[in-house]
Amino acid sequence: MKKILLALSIAALALTQSVHAENADERASIRTNLATEYYKIGQYAIAIDEAKKAISANSKYFQAYNLLGLSYWALKDNVTAEGYFKQAVDIAPTDSDVNHNYGNFLCAAGNPTAAMVRFNTALQNTLYATPENTMQAAGICAEKNNDLVTAKEWFQRIIARRPDNLSAKFHLSNLSIKSADLPEAKRLFLEMYKTMRPAPAELLWLGVKIEHGIGNKVAENRYASELKTNFPDSLEAT
Repeated sequence: MKKILLALSIAALALTQSVHAENADERASIRTNLATEYYKIGQYAIAIDEAKKAISANSKYFQAYNLLGLSYWALKDNVTAEGYFKQAVDIAPTDSDVNHNYGNFLCAAGNPTAAMVRFNTALQNTLYATPENTMQAAGICAEKNNDLVTAKEWFQRIIARRPDNLSAKFHLSNLSIKSADLPEAKRLFLEMYKTMRPAPAELLWLGVKIEHGIGNKVAENRYASELKTNFPDSLEAT
């Protein structure tokens, strides 16, 4: 109910703004912003309708094509989604957000090589506000496709920029397990364990795996006990 009320409020505000919009860019921006809000609450059909209205106002408004790509992807219509992502890239070939989203789409579609081109293009913009998000997406994509060396490099780049990035450390610790570098996996784990209190289930399970690999039954049992006590219904505890 709250989501519906929020959507109605957003729609009313957007319609009011649209009436007073003075040019095509402004009308397209208002419609795209409205489409984005509907996308966020899972109302993809309405998001698509609003994004298409944005394009009717300004056929070169690449943000609307980007939103259409995301919305059709959410609806699992990958052919249509890719068509819109391509149009967004054609209009704005260096836009970081567009390239980031298209890269994620390509990786999910099984084309990691093309995805990496998009991720790297996104990162070429020195004014990009969230480069760590794209580095993480690239690292996850590489790991998903068993390119552990490349994945590790991406997460190391994040930590070089943001030493306190726990998500990157978590991924690096898991990658270290896969590459049989248990001392490094444990080092990263302990950094996170000291910072994240109480430790989440995923982190405790990571500790269990590391200590099991090392053969330290005392530490393994300690983390396992903490996991079962604090998260008895979690997938990791079962």
